[in-house]
Amino acid sequence: MKRRLGLPGVAVAACLAGCIASPDARPAAVGPHYGLLAKGQGGAPPPPPPPPPAARSISIDAGVPLHHASPFVNGFNRNHSHRQFALRNLSYAAYINAMRRLEPAWGGSYVQDQVAAGFPVDPARRSVLRTGHGPTDGRTDFTFMLGYFFNSMWGLDGQATTLDGYPYDDFRYPLQEAEDEGAQCLVTVNFGTGTADDATALAGMLASPAHALRQAHPYGAPPFTMAGEAYTPFMYEIGNEVQLSLMRGHEKARSIDQYVANAAPYVTGIRAAAGYPVKVALAATVNAFWGGPTTPPDGWAQREAMVGAFMGAARTAGIGFDALQIHTYPSFPVTEKLAGVAYEENFLSTRIMPEMTRQGATFELWDDELHAATGLAATNTGLYGALFQAASTVMAFKLSYGGRQLIPVMGDFAPWHAGTAIDSLYFQNNSPAAATPIYHFRRLLARDWGDTIVSTRVAGVGSWTDRARNGEVTTVPNLTATSALSADGATLYLLVVNTSQRTDETVGLRLAGFAAAPARLSRITSTRGWTATWDQTVVTENVPLNAAGAVAFPHASISLIAIPRVPPPPLPPVVP
Repeated sequence: MKRRLGLPGVAVAACLAGCIASPDARPAAVGPHYGLLAKGQGGAPPPPPPPPPAARSISIDAGVPLHHASPFVNGFNRNHSHRQFALRNLSYAAYINAMRRLEPAWGGSYVQDQVAAGFPVDPARRSVLRTGHGPTDGRTDFTFMLGYFFNSMWGLDGQATTLDGYPYDDFRYPLQEAEDEGAQCLVTVNFGTGTADDATALAGMLASPAHALRQAHPYGAPPFTMAGEAYTPFMYEIGNEVQLSLMRGHEKARSIDQYVANAAPYVTGIRAAAGYPVKVALAATVNAFWGGPTTPPDGWAQREAMVGAFMGAARTAGIGFDALQIHTYPSFPVTEKLAGVAYEENFLSTRIMPEMTRQGATFELWDDELHAATGLAATNTGLYGALFQAASTVMAFKLSYGGRQLIPVMGDFAPWHAGTAIDSLYFQNNSPAAATPIYHFRRLLARDWGDTIVSTRVAGVGSWTDRARNGEVTTVPNLTATSALSADGATLYLLVVNTSQRTDETVGLRLAGFAAAPARLSRITSTRGWTATWDQTVVTENVPLNAAGAVAFPHASISLIAIPRVPPPPLPPVVP
């Protein structure tokens, strides 16, 4: 069987030359799979080139912490079913092995924050699996998608012939997958066609081995192998996209007031049944721009007024909520989907966050569906999709409110969606051996990142614009960046995304509060830019880099730089 290797070796050499910005840089070896996977070679770092003008810079102040970094940004949705792995020629074992590589090695400080607040967080679980989205409430435009009723699915394994034809399965399957992947569960309850009693029963089953449903359907009963005292989920959300008229149950959520009033017994029932602190999210928006074109009767058009509307409705209903769940699909008003990230960051930082401050809000934002577009379009699962994911992740890390991360949960679409590859973002051709650039970005981030986000500022770089159909213009800086310091303070990490289709940027790295030793660079890019498919994308890892000089960031690239701290000199010997 032939294997496509993507770009020729000369392109790899050209890419690396641009990455290091040094005539002495040499191309790394080309790997045999994952498109082009190039491993960096050891050796002395190249000499630094002349520094660029001071205005063109990325400035990092390691002494100014913003918040602890949530490892849950490496989250993913489960809209597939366990049995379909075998049915669709995707080995479950191979899938689990691949997904385990996405579990962050960092994030312990954030997890300990949750533990200190009383939430039952397993410190060993540093990724998150969302147990369902589309199937949870059902959709009126699909006759076969009636809504997920967990208490009717015992013993079902998700075959396509199950019940109404949708691949629903036993709720223990997603729990088993989370167990195998080392992930926390974010549980989406069926608001649209379910009841508060159903949600209460689900929370009670998940909370206690003594619950009647757990006794009748043990976690360890074959084919399940979970321990009887499996971890207890602490994140819940009430419904999925229920503000849209195509969702079943929308008649219970035609307005924010109506939705919150009807969600109140779900919230109180879940909290009571859990018996321990939980976080409950209410569904806010499916559009990255918190409003249009999702206007009545198809949705809510409150925009930043949603903040006060949710708080007021919650007070009236006599309940509290911990988060607003958002889905950031890049649609109106942008034309170029990648511009949607810059639009959303600006909207959140200039309108939503100030409104949260004005209203005295204490809730978080959870972005748990995130991708450039539906379907398996080659560019969306290629470099373009990875750029969208990476820029969105930078945004999530950058935004800080009240000393905490504003968007602590992000979710990519899972490898399977309704038994097809329609929304597969991780693997091509049903094979973890054919990982997409999106998967590679998540894998690099899982390995190289820190526990505390620190102050980062990009200055002097160019930009590109996107003109929407209504004439609105979005200005997108070529570079977006964020930094994190490791828990032991020994390593500073810098994530830089050049979203431009054509423009390379060379900037100086200006560090404060941190003495830098020679660094290492990992990068995802292609000479084909936005149009690069998964097998035309180059991944380089651990290339030596002198961060004290100018660093080149090629167009359409994701760069992750790990900068060790120069160890302090040894203390002089004590003279008696």
